[in-house]
Amino acid sequence: MRLIHVRTILDFEEGKKVDSEAIVLKEFGDEELAQIKYGILSHCWGTPQEEVQYKEMDALIRMGGSARKRLRQRSGYQKIHKSCEQAWKDGLAWFWVDTCCINKEINFELTDALNSMFRWYQNSGRCYVFLHDLNAKILPTTSNEKTFPDSGGWPRWFSRGWTLQELLAPSFVGFFNKDWHFIGDKKNLAKTISSITRIPSRISKHGLGAGHPSVAQIMSWAADRKTTRVEDRAYSLLGLLGVYMPTLYGEGTHAFRRLQLEIIRMNNDHSLFAWNRRDSGWSGSVLADDPSFFRDCDDVIKMDPDEYLAALKGVVPDNELGDVKEESIRSYTVTNAGIRIRLPLQRCRGSQSVFEARLACCRFVDSSPISIYLVSFKSTYYRYFGHSQTIHGATATFQLLYLNYREETRQKDFTFKIDDRALACEGFVQHCVFPKHVPLNSEDNSVTLSYTHHYAVIVYVNSEAGTCFALAIGYCSGYEWLHVISDTPPAQQFFVIGPATIDPWHSYAKRVYDLLWVVSPKHAPRVAQACTPGITRLHREEEGPCLIKHVHLPKSITGVQIVYRRLPQPNACFVMLDITRCAGCCVPPDVWQILDGVSTNDFDMPCLMLDHTPLNTEVKNNAEHRFLVDGVPTSFMSAVTESDEVKLGDYGLHTESAFVREGNLFEDIGSLTTNLHINPKDPIPRPTEHKVRPEDSTTRETNVIESVRLNRRLSQWEVLVMWDPKAYSLPIEPHVVSLLKRLPRHLDLEDRWLVTTVIECTDCSGAHTQGIIGVPPTWRNSGVFYKREGYRNTLSTTTPLFVSKKPLLWREEKTDKSTRSLFEDIRKYFRMLLRCVSSV
Repeated sequence: MRLIHVRTILDFEEGKKVDSEAIVLKEFGDEELAQIKYGILSHCWGTPQEEVQYKEMDALIRMGGSARKRLRQRSGYQKIHKSCEQAWKDGLAWFWVDTCCINKEINFELTDALNSMFRWYQNSGRCYVFLHDLNAKILPTTSNEKTFPDSGGWPRWFSRGWTLQELLAPSFVGFFNKDWHFIGDKKNLAKTISSITRIPSRISKHGLGAGHPSVAQIMSWAADRKTTRVEDRAYSLLGLLGVYMPTLYGEGTHAFRRLQLEIIRMNNDHSLFAWNRRDSGWSGSVLADDPSFFRDCDDVIKMDPDEYLAALKGVVPDNELGDVKEESIRSYTVTNAGIRIRLPLQRCRGSQSVFEARLACCRFVDSSPISIYLVSFKSTYYRYFGHSQTIHGATATFQLLYLNYREETRQKDFTFKIDDRALACEGFVQHCVFPKHVPLNSEDNSVTLSYTHHYAVIVYVNSEAGTCFALAIGYCSGYEWLHVISDTPPAQQFFVIGPATIDPWHSYAKRVYDLLWVVSPKHAPRVAQACTPGITRLHREEEGPCLIKHVHLPKSITGVQIVYRRLPQPNACFVMLDITRCAGCCVPPDVWQILDGVSTNDFDMPCLMLDHTPLNTEVKNNAEHRFLVDGVPTSFMSAVTESDEVKLGDYGLHTESAFVREGNLFEDIGSLTTNLHINPKDPIPRPTEHKVRPEDSTTRETNVIESVRLNRRLSQWEVLVMWDPKAYSLPIEPHVVSLLKRLPRHLDLEDRWLVTTVIECTDCSGAHTQGIIGVPPTWRNSGVFYKREGYRNTLSTTTPLFVSKKPLLWREEKTDKSTRSLFEDIRKYFRMLLRCVSSV
């Protein structure tokens, strides 16, 4: 420990001659320290420019006149001078100040100082607390936000992290205002200090040994304190908790988690797990993120094993309780599988994976063990938060658990981009989002969940049919999940809402929301499990497979189809909702299935599309041209037959070499207007236009684009040149979505493919060169030099290239013939019943 020689500083300030070799700072070993008395300063640091550092103090006597004058004017030096004056009055020859007595450039010295600081304060003869922002000559007894706006209404010293141990460790702590007027010591100010800090008066007066506070209590005293470095929230508690560990600045919040693990290795206090947070959801770790999670634990006390077992009578069966040995509950350990601990578990109502666990700690006014909730996944348990009830009459049983303490890497926010346009075709409208503070982005119909808001509920209502369902989405500890709650619809009055009626759907959404904390452990891992069968991957940043599931709507022959896909951009997924007929063999609503062949939409489409034409590899290679469409690489098929012209909206089948057109989406509007419930006066949707660019920069003119492909079957290079090309895709309009949705009901579109994008140009031409040796030709050296005027158009079409995909809306579930026939009969009699009811 390095101390300031008080007399040297005072002689220097009094203008006495001080030898250049005089001692300003001196190192003391532990044995030497035991023989002397020293004082110590507790204060709030000012700006780095004002505080005096070790090198400056060490060179004080040797410092030049002007530099010495500037140093003495700094507020940090004034604190040191005043402290030395007070120390000399109290008969202390040595003094310690953290700003100048630690060489912070030496990491070993800094670590040693942080681990020894509690002991240094504890062994000091006097500790002076300098309240730099207090003008009064008494300590305030009530909070004053006007005087102390940045520190909770109290002097700033009471809000700092390091000052907690500086208050509790020394036997004598004296308080001074900004003018160094003595206010009182911590013993005669104990009541006021207790009202400010929530530290019991007996501990302020007599130290930690007087009250034997639990780990949770000590953490609660630090809950609202702040430190400049986030790591110091942990390091400032080392001495108070009797823990020694290396300091690693840069580790962030991991320092507090490491502190808790060190506590477990040295202490068997269950109150370490008694922390709570105000939001619902589940945490990836049973350890708290920071001391603020212990804010409400100021009255938590540790229970001895015999007290703990006695308090469990009536909760754990007597025969089992008698077999529990104190040794089995007296200790718990940290392993590579988790924190190994034995606790009594009781299953919660409505869930197979949420349990109530009772800890060996209680509150002052209640001798019952404190309960926490745990959720199990595989063989590991996680912390869970929310309201629950255990099963009436059920008992708890002691089980050996492994609690997860590793905080999974997670992002703070996760966005669900929801495509619910197809629901409008079935009469469903989005009615409300709950809670209201989780906003719905109207531009892309997305909902973003955060670390503090884990869940959201979106209610969809079909007032005409008198039915509804709720889409529940969640993001907890790196899991994104979604599910449809399709219980029995609310009372009929929900669907008849007058102008003055309170919207009952808000209450319905809240009821569903309150259920989520129970069902989320059930649904959360299933998306990850479905994406990687047989492998538990809980966190995926790359684009994953497309998943689909069907949730039946009660009292109907339809269900909600949910399609999920993780998007390539970080922390986002795509969700598509649709109402489809039940196939007759509904897969359980909790089961996700992988949907093969889903296209990564090159650009926005009216609905999710299955991948492009499934040709064999040879034909596919001979037929593809690649361009950048709005900057996105896109593969186009060639309209192989010269006499055919492929149009946007064409649908049909693919042979091995050509697309066989059977009809056109927009041409069918006229012939099926009545069946499709489309108003013929509605304007025809206009295609969406896109820019087309080559993948390389070999073109000589910006309005002329070429594509070169290698036809291995014919052993030749083929060149396609287009003038003024533009790409057109299906428009993203409700009109088109409705058409795609309803058309399969009147036409057999199973296994049909839809032309979703075409390239149109004012002119185009093709050529080929014999042989495949050497570099691919360009349109300038392929044997024919093309000019804008006078060339021969070898292809009659002005739309030579297209993309065909299969809308997911045209996909039907496969069922056996007998089941399909049975459900067709049910539908027939159901319609007859509806007609009879309506006629009555």
